[in-house]
Amino acid sequence: LHADTLTYYSDNEIIVANGHTSFKEEELKLNSKSMKYLVKDDIAEANGNVFLEDRDRNILADFITYFSNDKKAVAVNDAVINDKKRRTSLFADSLIYFSESGNIEATKEPVLIRRDSLGTESFRIKGDIIEGHEDEGNFVSKGNVEIWREDFKAYSQIVDYIDSLESATLIGDPRVVSDGQELSGKEMVLYLKNESLHSLFINQNAMAKSTSKAYLPARSSDSTGTVTRDSIKVHDEITGRNMDIYFKNGKTDSISVSGMATSYYNVLEDSIIQGVNITSGDTVVMTFQNNKISVITVIGGTQGKFIPDRTNEKVDTTIIYSSERIDYYLDKKVTDLVKRSSIKFGDLSLTAGKISIDWNKNLLYAFPLGIPPYDSIPGNVPTLDQKGTEPFSGENMVYNMRTQKGRIVEGATKVEDGFYYGDDIRKTDKKVFYVKEGIYTTCDIPDHPHYYFKSKKMKLIQKDKIIARPIVLYIHDIPVLGLPFGIFPNKGGRRHSGWLMPTYGENKRVGGFLKGLGYFWAPNDYIDFRFTGDFFDKKGIIFHYKTRYSLRYKFNGSLNGSYSNDFFSNFPKKQWSLNVNHSHKISPTMRLSINGRFVSSDSYFRKMGINRDTRLNQQLISNATLSKTWPGKPYSLSINFNQTKNLQATTQTVPPPTNIGQKIKYVNRSLPNISFSRSQKPIIPLKPWKDASQSKWYNCIYFSISSNLRNKQDIYYQSNAIEEDSLIWEKEDIKKNAITHNISLNSSQKLLRFITLNQNMSINEGWVFEYYEPVIDSGVFVSESKVYGFKARHTGSASLNAHTKIYGLFPLRIGALQAVRHVITPRIGLSYRPDFTHPIFGWDPGYVQYDVNGEKFDPFRSTLLGSTPSGEQKSL
Repeated sequence: LHADTLTYYSDNEIIVANGHTSFKEEELKLNSKSMKYLVKDDIAEANGNVFLEDRDRNILADFITYFSNDKKAVAVNDAVINDKKRRTSLFADSLIYFSESGNIEATKEPVLIRRDSLGTESFRIKGDIIEGHEDEGNFVSKGNVEIWREDFKAYSQIVDYIDSLESATLIGDPRVVSDGQELSGKEMVLYLKNESLHSLFINQNAMAKSTSKAYLPARSSDSTGTVTRDSIKVHDEITGRNMDIYFKNGKTDSISVSGMATSYYNVLEDSIIQGVNITSGDTVVMTFQNNKISVITVIGGTQGKFIPDRTNEKVDTTIIYSSERIDYYLDKKVTDLVKRSSIKFGDLSLTAGKISIDWNKNLLYAFPLGIPPYDSIPGNVPTLDQKGTEPFSGENMVYNMRTQKGRIVEGATKVEDGFYYGDDIRKTDKKVFYVKEGIYTTCDIPDHPHYYFKSKKMKLIQKDKIIARPIVLYIHDIPVLGLPFGIFPNKGGRRHSGWLMPTYGENKRVGGFLKGLGYFWAPNDYIDFRFTGDFFDKKGIIFHYKTRYSLRYKFNGSLNGSYSNDFFSNFPKKQWSLNVNHSHKISPTMRLSINGRFVSSDSYFRKMGINRDTRLNQQLISNATLSKTWPGKPYSLSINFNQTKNLQATTQTVPPPTNIGQKIKYVNRSLPNISFSRSQKPIIPLKPWKDASQSKWYNCIYFSISSNLRNKQDIYYQSNAIEEDSLIWEKEDIKKNAITHNISLNSSQKLLRFITLNQNMSINEGWVFEYYEPVIDSGVFVSESKVYGFKARHTGSASLNAHTKIYGLFPLRIGALQAVRHVITPRIGLSYRPDFTHPIFGWDPGYVQYDVNGEKFDPFRSTLLGSTPSGEQKSL
C-alpha cells in the first residue's frame, strides 16, 4: 500500500491513505485518491477516481471495495470494467468482480459493450443483471434484455453471450428487429463472424414479419403531368416451426423455414401492389439480393394461392396452385411448379409434371417430367380442364391466362362418348380449338383405337359442333370411307340433332361388330327421335328406334324398340322388341301411368342379346295405372292393369316333368284391379266454428271404407298323367275374380282424464261369382263341382287398448346433474277374432260344411278370397 500519507490507527487496525494511493496484491493493482485498509479483515476501500487493474482487465468507478481474502472487488457509482482481451466494457452502477475466477456480476442498469479490433462499437447488451463467467467465456444478461447493434436490435428475458463462439442465445419471448423486419420465436441463437452478423437460428414458433409501403395504380395527373398515386401499408409474414437466417455483409442473404412453413408475401411491381401470394409447405427458403427477396423456394407438399389486388388489371381471379416444389423468381417474375403440379384459376385448371408461369406475359407453360411414356406417373401429362368441357391433355402446353388462348402439342380430349387427338391444338377463343392432324374415336382403347375418323384440319367449338375436312374412316388403321367434310354435334348434355358415332368390338357369339351408328333428330323441345343400327358379322343387322316426348306439367314418356333380321342364318327370322313408358297428368286430380315391355318371341333376349345382362333378362313386366282423387273429399279411385311374363317357361317345358303336379308359371295378369276407398273421417264431425277442446266423445269416432274388384288370370304349365308312369306338360288358363269391402270403426277416448282408450272394429265382406260345392255320397264328400253364381262371406275382428303416461323426477345430484326425469307408459290391450267356421254365440255363418267323417269343405278355398278364417283368436 503506497500513498502520499499513511495513517495507522492501532486501536481499530485501520490504515488511512491519502494522495496517490496505490494498493497491489500479486497482479492486481488498485489506485485512487484515498483509501482505507482494514488490516484485520484484509479489506481495502478505495474512493475517488478509483482504478483497478488485473491482468487484461481494469475497473473504473467512484468507489471500490476490495476483499483480499475472497479476491473480490465491489465497484459502485459509474463503474465500468474493461476487458482488453475480449474488447468488452461492462458499465453499471454496481459491479462485483472476482479476481481469482475472473467472474463478474453487474446490477443497476448494466450495459455490456463489445468493440471490434479498431475500437468501433460492435454491439451492446442491456439488462437488469449481467453476469460474466470467465471459465465458460460467456456473459449472461437477465431481465428486460436488449441487444443493440447498428444493423439490428434484439429483445428477450435472457441472453447468453459466448465470446469465443461470438454467439448469443436469446430465451423468453425473443424478438429481433432488423431492416424493417421483426423476428420472433421461442428461442433464438445469434452468431457473429469477424465482428459481422453471420446467422440467426430460431427454434419453435418461428415468425418473421415486416411492414412496408406500396402504391396503388395512378389515379390521375394534373395539368403539369404529375401522376397521383395513393400509398398503402403492406404486411409480409413467414412462419414455421424453425427458421435459419444467414447474413452477408450485415444484410440478409437467405432465410430457411422448416416445419409447416407458411409465407404471406405482397407482390409488387415497380412498388405498385399486384396482390398477395400465400404459400405453405414443409420448407420455405428465401434468397436475397441487394437486400430484396430474389427467389422463394417451397419444398414438400406445397400449396398456395395468389389473390390479385382489386386494382390488378392483368389478373382478375384468385390462382390456386400446388406441387412438390415451387421456385418463385421475383426478379424474373417467373414461378416454377415441379412434380405433381396443379394450378387453378377461374373455371380453368391445369395439371402437369412441371408448370412454369411467366407473370410478365401472363403465360403458363406445362411439361411432363422424366422420359416417355409420360403417363406412367400420375398427373405427369399436362392436362387442361375447363368447367363445362372435357379436359385436354398433351405433351406440352402454352396458355395465356389473360386472353385465354393457348397451344397444345400432341393433345387429346374426351368429348361426350368419344376421344379427340391432335398433333397440334390451338385455343383461339374460350370455346374454339383448332386441331391439326385430328383423330376422333369412340373405341374403348383410345391409345390405339380399332377404328377412328381422321382429318387434317378440325375446328372444335365447345358445346356446339366439330367441323372436319376432309374426313376418313379407318378400321384397324385401314381407310374404309372418305368424305370431303364432316360436321359432328358437340353440345354436351344438351339435346341436338346430329350423327351418332359407332363403337367397334368383337364377340365370340356375333363376331366383329359396329354398334350405335345412326342419327339423332331433335325437331323441337318437346320430342326427339333416335335411329341407330348395329352390324354383326354372324348376326346381321339390328335396328334400334327411340322416341322421347315431354310437355311440361302435362305428360312425358318414351317409345323404343328394336328390329332384327337374322339374314346370315340358314333360316332368317324377323324379330322385334317394344318398350312403352308414359306418364300423364290428365287433371290436377287424375293421373295415368303406363309401362309396357313386349317382344316378338320368348327367346328374343337370349338369342339377340350381346352382353350377359341382356341375355339373362328373362322377365317382362308391364303395368298401367289410372288414379283419381276428389278435392276436399276423402275419396280415391285406382284402376290397375298389370302383366308379368316368364320368358323361360317355354324352354323349361322342353324336358318332360318328373313328378305329377309340377307347375311352371308363364303369364300372370290383373285385368283389371279396381280400388275405391274413403279415408278415415269422423262419423259426426266437429262443427267448423268450434275449437278442438270443445269436441265430444262422439266427435272422436272415425270410420273408413274401401272396396276392391280383383280380376286375375294365371297361365301356367302343369304336369299331368295321361297314362300310368307317363307325364306331360299341359297348359292351363285360370281366371278368377272377387269383390271385397272393408269397413273400419275406431275411436280414441279419455277415461278419468289420464287414461286413453282406443277401440277398433273391422268388418270384411267378400263376393265371388264362381266357387265350388261338394258332391256328397252317403254323407261323405267324394268330389267337388264348380258353381257359377253369387256367394258372399263376412268376417271381422275387434280390439280395445288402454294406455297412460306417468312422469317423475328422480333426484340424482352428480356435478351439474340435479335430477333425472323419467316417463313410464303402461299399456294393456285386448283383441278378438271369432272362428268363422263354427257357430259364433249361437249364430252359424254357414260358410263351411262338414261330412259324417268330420271333413271340412270350404267353398272359398280356391277363390281369390282365400280360406275362411278358422280358429278363435283372443289375446291380452
